[in-house]
Amino acid sequence: MSDTFQVSPTHLLVLCPAPFTLRDAAEFEETHAMHWQEIATYTIDAREEVGEDGIIATGEVRFEGDEHTVVTIVVEEPLEDVTSLAATSAEPLTAPELILLKEHKAVWRLQVPAGRDRGRLAARRLCEVIATLIEVGACAVFLPSTIRLHGPQFIRKQTMDPYNPEGITNLFVSAWHDDAGWMRTRGLTAFGLPELETSTKGGLNGAYFLLMDVAANMLFQMAPYPEHARLQVGPYTYNVTPGPNSEEVEDDEAPMNGIFGVHTIHR
Repeated sequence: MSDTFQVSPTHLLVLCPAPFTLRDAAEFEETHAMHWQEIATYTIDAREEVGEDGIIATGEVRFEGDEHTVVTIVVEEPLEDVTSLAATSAEPLTAPELILLKEHKAVWRLQVPAGRDRGRLAARRLCEVIATLIEVGACAVFLPSTIRLHGPQFIRKQTMDPYNPEGITNLFVSAWHDDAGWMRTRGLTAFGLPELETSTKGGLNGAYFLLMDVAANMLFQMAPYPEHARLQVGPYTYNVTPGPNSEEVEDDEAPMNGIFGVHTIHR
């Protein structure tokens, strides 16, 4: 990755494969204004030559009335074997979408600082930009922190209300499980929050919805639960304790996750 685009654990990062290399900034601005009823300035500066770093262009998105949030843009050469990520999509991509993904011309890399202080606003702004890219014609959105790729319909659905913690959670948080009987979240680290884990003894679906429900509540309050907090989720009461019970579980595919700790949810 180029030095012009540094990755931080508290940044939200997405990669958007697109069937085009570059588009005029005015097209993004017009689409953004129509879709979100607000003004955003898109700047896209193409390089004269593509160097060894594979960067085609750089740019940024700034929002009227919000001088502190800037979404960085880096347009890079296509990703190899990106269609192998299609299986991670929450909703299956259609056959035409898969063809566009396979034949994409460039990847639009977007990044915005998040963390605990700015996380919800950063997520809202990034939702606006990725939805705008989808409307302009991007094929999909891949989030390295969650190891998930989402197709256009899922992006449209989850970004309809960028203020909704559930939509933000479905986009920026995922969960994975291991053979030892534990499930753990991915993605809360970007918001400066601990990841969550729980046992899968009661079933994978139950563990998943428990983790995502608690994650959405944490994103709503933008703070972890106090040590040994008791939560009422559905008909059950759960305890939250700091420190993972599943110490042998390592998230090798997303090693940045968990730098703010892991909290265990158990009955």
